[in-house]
Amino acid sequence: MSERDKKLPYNFAKNNGLIALYEHDQVIVYHLPETSLTHLAECHRYLGCDFQLIEVNAKEFQHHLA
Repeated sequence: MSERDKKLPYNFAKNNGLIALYEHDQVIVYHLPETSLTHLAECHRYLGCDFQLIEVNAKEFQHHLA
């Protein structure tokens, strides 16, 4: 499975404040300020690729989650 096809489970993304999206030939992880390093590390392990981190507020996070 390519990085483009892998997605974090919805419940994991919602409960832990991070979501990974494929945009412009790269993976971008949008996360809330309080997202723990443990959850970011789990995201990296699950996706198996490098990604760009972008911190967003709750409203922006909900927009990406929807």
